[in-house]
Amino acid sequence: MLKLKSYTCENCGGVLSVEKNQRVLDCPFCGNSFRAVSFHRNEVLRQAAANLKRQEFSAADEKYREILVDDPANFDALLGRIFYAARIPSASVLSGVKSASEHDMTRALKMLRTVPDYSSSAAGPYFRKLSELLEMAQRYRELNSQVAQIRRKNKSEYSKISDVQAEEAELQEAVPAIADIIGSVFIALFTNGKASDGAVGIVAIVLLFLMFLIYKLGAATGLLIFLGILAAILVLGVISSKIVAKNYRKRVDAYRKETGANHTEFLQIDDEMRSLEQAYSEGYAELKRLRPSGGGAEVVPQEGPNKEKPEVFSEEKKQVFCSKCGGELSLDRERSLYTCKFCGVACGASLFIGDVLGKAQKALSIKEFEEAEICFSNNLMMHPDDFDSLLGRILAEGRWTSIEDFELKEETHIPPFRIKNLLARIEEAKAHSQESDQAVFTALEQLVNIVPSAEALAKESHIVSQNKRWFDERSKFYSIRQKIQHHLATRA
Repeated sequence: MLKLKSYTCENCGGVLSVEKNQRVLDCPFCGNSFRAVSFHRNEVLRQAAANLKRQEFSAADEKYREILVDDPANFDALLGRIFYAARIPSASVLSGVKSASEHDMTRALKMLRTVPDYSSSAAGPYFRKLSELLEMAQRYRELNSQVAQIRRKNKSEYSKISDVQAEEAELQEAVPAIADIIGSVFIALFTNGKASDGAVGIVAIVLLFLMFLIYKLGAATGLLIFLGILAAILVLGVISSKIVAKNYRKRVDAYRKETGANHTEFLQIDDEMRSLEQAYSEGYAELKRLRPSGGGAEVVPQEGPNKEKPEVFSEEKKQVFCSKCGGELSLDRERSLYTCKFCGVACGASLFIGDVLGKAQKALSIKEFEEAEICFSNNLMMHPDDFDSLLGRILAEGRWTSIEDFELKEETHIPPFRIKNLLARIEEAKAHSQESDQAVFTALEQLVNIVPSAEALAKESHIVSQNKRWFDERSKFYSIRQKIQHHLATRA
């Protein structure tokens, strides 16, 4: 399979697209010379950094591995693999221990400790210091987890305290309420349900009991016994209330003691975290001083008559248009390049040899999306309104091998940057396609716009199957997709 690359001359800004194994050692616009391996390496590193930024970590790691095959001590590739392992999108994450601790330092540390290239390379001191910082970040993450656990415990303990206090208040309210019910029932019995004042009922019960004692025991004896019973009831009430209150206080004190111990532990952890922040800040300043200098394409002096030239392009000239300005490209047979004299774009002539569309479709079928994108773009430089190439670029951007791969499920997610890119590709397709094909791209635009709204609806409910609006969007999506498939079948 052809491997295609696009380079930019750092001297004049000229753009050059070639096969990866095509040896182009000088810029066709300014004559600036490059070592092919170094040129390729720096371009790949830039692409890998872009992958990291978009959080396409596996794609970035593939590029870093590619660099390390030819250059095992390459600093940027070694560091990039650390970023891949820790799922770090950019170097700025390492500027503070808080931001660094949010990433997977365990995998990064394992790589630093087990891959010998880190300790044996010229950048060994840098990676040793980086290892120290990652250990600090890992410890900071552990402490942060402990703090979160303490906060959860304290929240639970404070909730228990509130429950105990509420329980005590309910009990205090329950005794008068029960007495009021008894009194209400009593008074209602004697008034045929017409009155139900609980306080009056209690007073009536007490008076009846006093009269009964006096009637049975005499006035003096009955009154004394009544007062004795009343005193005993009051004493028992006070004692029982104190016992209950003491029990509640004991439970509350136990919970408060637990929160106090948690607070002490929290203060100790907080002190350690502050110390880590200070030590990390100082270590990061040292890390920046240890970073090796260099990078970029390696420029070499112009050579004499023996400078190596690529093979002369001998096939019949094709009409190729510039993808940047639309001007017709000129064939430079000596360098096997098509060049634009207006905007500084150059393409390896071999990119237009043979069945370019077939190469693109094959790359798409085996999920070589970046290569498919380049091949489809090359074919459009010869045939600007080619439907299959316009559609192919959209599929390659969406990471789909065909329109059937574009589905809407509960877990469907297309990152915002890719939504933006897809809509841009569709707009280009609508602008360049024939009128009979524009309905397909308009429908594709509708499909792409449905995805973010459907994703938002799916997040509104944990049970998506109960979300009617989501199912309406899904039904709309597949109805539009069916129309696209029908159009494609008709074209075939």
